Amino acid sequence: MGADGPFVDVTEGFSLRPLIEYHLEYLNGDKDEVIFAHEHLYCGKPNQESCKENKDQQWVTLGLQGQILGNLTLSIGLDIGTKSVGFAYGPPVAPWNLLFGASYALDLVPQVVTKSIIVEKAVASEKTTEGMVAGKIVNNAGAAVEGAVVGVTARNTRAWSRIPMVLSKAFCCRPVLSSYL
Repeated sequence: MGADGPFVDVTEGFSLRPLIEYHLEYLNGDKDEVIFAHEHLYCGKPNQESCKENKDQQWVTLGLQGQILGNLTLSIGLDIGTKSVGFAYGPPVAPWNLLFGASYALDLVPQVVTKSIIVEKAVASEKTTEGMVAGKIVNNAGAAVEGAVVGVTARNTRAWSRIPMVLSKAFCCRPVLSSYL
């Protein structure tokens, strides 16, 4: 069981994460009969320690992890032994254990996820009241028709407007009201 408290970006590109962990191990194997018999010759007698027959061991870890440059993590921690198993079940837990560590996250085959999201959104548009007309009038051979005039007629009122060709090459950029478009 453990907990950590990330402090994101203590400084630019550096974050810290203090942590605390509680470890509990319960052994389900059998005891060593020779060690058990030898231990019980002396333990529990006057001026001697009581016999340890428990099958669980426990310790607490206090530590700090620092993440540097995105993928590099440095760790330091301290294990504090709180309870050991009986001698017949295994060696005792060390009273303390100092830990140092370094790790680098390396992704040899990155997975790129592309996700398309369709968002339907109503866009308010302003009503157009004026537009432009531009173009070129050519004959079947592709040559400009000299002296041509372009006529534009309004849909609603049947009013019309004339746009002369400039220099016999093209007509361009005359404002036309939206009723003509």
